[in-house]
Amino acid sequence: RHNSRIEEYNRRALEALKDTDTVINDLYGFTAALPDEYYSDVTHLYTPEGTNAMTNKVLDIICDELGFDKINYDSRDYHKDTPVGI
Repeated sequence: RHNSRIEEYNRRALEALKDTDTVINDLYGFTAALPDEYYSDVTHLYTPEGTNAMTNKVLDIICDELGFDKINYDSRDYHKDTPVGI
């Protein structure tokens, strides 16, 4: 999808959910603000920094909603190999 389509979809989704108690985790807006070095190419975050940023953003919301203490994920603790084809 093109960014303009994603932005329109997100705008409409927010509008549809505005009167609900749905928790919104804006990963699109979050990733748009990440530094270029977090990206492995123009679209993907297949770098340790990108993986950590995205994972921790998701975990922040999940932990908050479930009342858990914040988990700090560091991909370097789990993945030692370079992904194939990237």
